[in-house]
Amino acid sequence: MVQIQPVRKKSFRMDMAPLIDVVFLLLIFFMLTFAVLGQAMDINLPDGEAQSAANQQEDITIMIDREGVVRINGQPIALAELKQELETRLKGRKEKLVSLETFDSTKFKTFTTVLDISRQAGAKDFNIIR
Repeated sequence: MVQIQPVRKKSFRMDMAPLIDVVFLLLIFFMLTFAVLGQAMDINLPDGEAQSAANQQEDITIMIDREGVVRINGQPIALAELKQELETRLKGRKEKLVSLETFDSTKFKTFTTVLDISRQAGAKDFNIIR
């Protein structure tokens, strides 16, 4: 005769130690966070003043139009005179930024020539506008 043994149910028991560890870590984290937030200092900062119109410098924008004519802030200029004009405009500026505006039909050689002349004149940063 076949003996059938009753199936024993496995008891599931959750280990509480990791859960308690996580709760204590969260408790310590929030206690320290709120303790640090309460230690802020009151600082009276001076009111900022807007720059006067004399201190504001006009952006330097070099545009190469569809015909290949180079313009600085809308005024046409020859490539031979570009370096001298840029050196004059960049002199005394903290921010040596030049914006280059081109079109799809601009020749790559013209673009790279203007970029090289700008670097030689002292420009450090460039915005390329297409």
